[in-house]
This record gives sequence, C-alpha cells and structure tokens, in this order.
Amino acid sequence: MKKKSYLFPILAAALFLGSCQFENFDERCAREAKEYTEQHCPLRIDPCTVLDSMTYASDKRTLQYYYTMEGLLDSTQILTPEVIADFKKQLEGEIVNSVQLRKYKEERINFRYCYKSKKSGKTVFDLRFTPEDYETAAKSEKQ
Repeated sequence: MKKKSYLFPILAAALFLGSCQFENFDERCAREAKEYTEQHCPLRIDPCTVLDSMTYASDKRTLQYYYTMEGLLDSTQILTPEVIADFKKQLEGEIVNSVQLRKYKEERINFRYCYKSKKSGKTVFDLRFTPEDYETAAKSEKQ
C-alpha cells in the first residue's frame, strides 16, 4: 500500500511538468533583453556612450541596442561618415568574435545599434547587421 502513496505525487508532478509551456528562442530573447534593461540600464559604456536599453523584436528577429552619445562624440564634426564607417567595421568584428553573442548568431538573428545625440535627441546613426553581414565578415577574417 505504501508504494501506491508515492505514485500520486509522481503522477501529479509529471502532469504539472507536462502542462508547463516552455518559451521558444524568440520569447527567451525578448525576456532576457527586458530583464537586462531593467537590471543594468542606463549603463555607462565609456565617457561618451551610455547604453539606454536593449530590446528584442521577435517579428524582425532583431536584438536592438539603444545608446546615447554625449561629450566629445556628440558632435557632427567628430562623427564624420568615415568615422562611422570605421566604427561599423569595428562593431561588425566584435559581433563576429563575440562568444556572448554565439547563441544569437547560431539562430541567425539580426543586430541593430541605434545611437542618438544627447544634445539634440536625434538619431546620429543606426547600424544594422544581418546574418549575411557577420557570416561574410567571419569568412573573410579566417582567410
């Protein structure tokens, strides 16, 4: 009779676990981005850059970072098209070599980095990277 008394809790636990819905990759990304923003943002990256928030757009499969530029970098004289192009290349290299972004790259999501001016509140530049961008960059780095 005692053996049967253990059967009910085991069956109840199995039914409970079986009824739980596990989040898919996109749902997990959205939750993690929201939690990161709530726990860490705003986050000063360097004297001129603050990470304001991080979001995940499931419909576009895009991990989005929103920054504010201030101080020396909050100037159109400093942020020339050439400087932005160099910055884009550097950022692409960081995506390619990032171990922390590995799970996202394996899922072939997009990355977006939006920088706005603290002075004007306007977007200074908005960089987007698709799987084709970072996979091509990774191949050319290996050669």
